[in-house]
Amino acid sequence: MTTIAATELKTRLGKYLDDALSNPVLIHRNGQPSHVILRYEDYERLSKLEDAYWSAKAKEAEESGKFLGPEKSMKVLQNMIREKQAEDATQSSRKSR
Repeated sequence: MTTIAATELKTRLGKYLDDALSNPVLIHRNGQPSHVILRYEDYERLSKLEDAYWSAKAKEAEESGKFLGPEKSMKVLQNMIREKQAEDATQSSRKSR
């Protein structure tokens, strides 16, 4: 895998797009890994693998009785959103002091 700085990518984008056809290109920003350029076919393959993985995990949870179901899942997600909004409001009010 090729590793480059974001500033290098800006100046030589075409080269790294070509390089990504054979190997992924890792882009560092401020010295930290931030993005990867890869072929669209590789992205599609990885997306399908991830979908298959999560489908298998959902089936496993359903078979083991750990599946919440759509109604309970929605309630859990709504509670998480409310908690996050309350947390954000608290942090915002502290910053404005």
